[in-house]
Amino acid sequence: MCFLLLFQASDVSLCTSGTAVLQLQMARVPTVVAYRAHPLTEWLIKSRTKLHYISLPNILLDSPVIPEALFADCTPKRLFTLLWYTTCLFSHVHELDQTSFEQVVRCIRSGASGN
Repeated sequence: MCFLLLFQASDVSLCTSGTAVLQLQMARVPTVVAYRAHPLTEWLIKSRTKLHYISLPNILLDSPVIPEALFADCTPKRLFTLLWYTTCLFSHVHELDQTSFEQVVRCIRSGASGN
């Protein structure tokens, strides 16, 4: 778990969706998820899915616990705003992140046990 030590040296992180979001949550690093795609790909994804979120913690909790900048909303200005907000409100975001991580772990464990 060397990656946890490396992540913990960060004040804030910017990543794409995937397991990195869970790893950053494990390291208790406030995170913003960014995902950009070609407009045609964006249209296909939006027309074929009913998901409101792209990061696993948000999907599992059906709540925006990790800020996301998706598709056309993934602009430098939006990313700056989300990262600034996440950094400035670190203690509050950190508490939310810890709580949401514990909820995500419970979701994963209950799914793995078949409950």
